[in-house]
Amino acid sequence: MCFSYINLVENKETIKDVTEYKVLTNRSCSDEVHLQTLIVGISGKGLKGYVRALFDTGSQNTYISKYAARMLKLENLRTEKIKHGLFGGVEMSENHNRYRFNLSSLDNKFNCQIEALDQTKICSSLPMIKNEKFIKLLESRGIDISDVRQHGDHCLFEENPEEIHLLLGADTAALDSKLLSRRAKYRQRIRDNLRNRFRSEYLGQLRQHALKRDVLQKLCVGDVVLVEDINKRRLHWPLAKIIEIFPGRDNVVRLAKVKTDNGIFLRPIQ
Repeated sequence: MCFSYINLVENKETIKDVTEYKVLTNRSCSDEVHLQTLIVGISGKGLKGYVRALFDTGSQNTYISKYAARMLKLENLRTEKIKHGLFGGVEMSENHNRYRFNLSSLDNKFNCQIEALDQTKICSSLPMIKNEKFIKLLESRGIDISDVRQHGDHCLFEENPEEIHLLLGADTAALDSKLLSRRAKYRQRIRDNLRNRFRSEYLGQLRQHALKRDVLQKLCVGDVVLVEDINKRRLHWPLAKIIEIFPGRDNVVRLAKVKTDNGIFLRPIQ
């Protein structure tokens, strides 16, 4: 029994050590977790205010707090009954008012009209970014953050300045796959057009300018030359041998008869 007791104690100590090790690996270096939040402008019938918004594409609908809808006097379209599926398989039905309003960025460069359902409380308060070094680092990289303390002082809030009053769901924030595919094809077409123009307009002039002064006067029978093919890269142009040249009245050779693997051809000299 003594041996059994010792083994049991050893097993308990081993399990305890493993558990402590797992807990230590999950520790975070920061007490705050920043989600995808930003400050946006909301305007209704003659009134405009700023609220903190949260991106959550896991939600099918966009929601606005009843407090923000009431303070900005937003247009109430209708009342809808929606069945919510919650964590753990819990389902509940609630009535929501649907509002329509204009959504804009802080600098007013972006503006659109969206619809949202009302909710008493969107979520718990979420922290803003307060680290000045982190903000300056992002600004040096050309990244502007709207959800900072300087802008948050102008937002609507009921009790806490860090309240969230707008949730941008998948119906507003999700990317349209067709739009994304069309944009990718457009960018690829722009690159292809630029590459073709660069090859035909710029590189073509460089070849002509380089050959104009020196090569034209030195070609003679027996020389091996490249035969240009616009459908292939210069590396894959076929080789040919000059078998006859045709000088002009100014004794400048502009035409030559060349022999390739595919036959004999007349080609202008560039």
